[in-house]
Amino acid sequence: MDAIFTQSGLGDAIANHFGTTTVLVAVLLAAVTLWSLAWKGVALWFSARNHQKAWFVVMLIVNTLGILEIIYLLFFRRDKQPGATKSLFNNPLPDETDAEVASAP
Repeated sequence: MDAIFTQSGLGDAIANHFGTTTVLVAVLLAAVTLWSLAWKGVALWFSARNHQKAWFVVMLIVNTLGILEIIYLLFFRRDKQPGATKSLFNNPLPDETDAEVASAP
């Protein structure tokens, strides 16, 4: 990543403007990218799982450093099962075998 900044001169320009080094600018850019990617991945997963196509498309196209994704996850995400907790890890999708067991006589 440092090579991109060095070749284009962009990293030096940003570093000089803020009085820091090119390496620090590259590290901050990488951290912001990972932050945004993590929130986007989780939010896109939930919107696809809940068949919320409009949210999926908007979050896929618009980059807001995770702000739109956090708003979606906090206020607009629907849970598949009523009464389920809003956790990323203990809200599994119902299995086909669960439906078969429930419909058995």
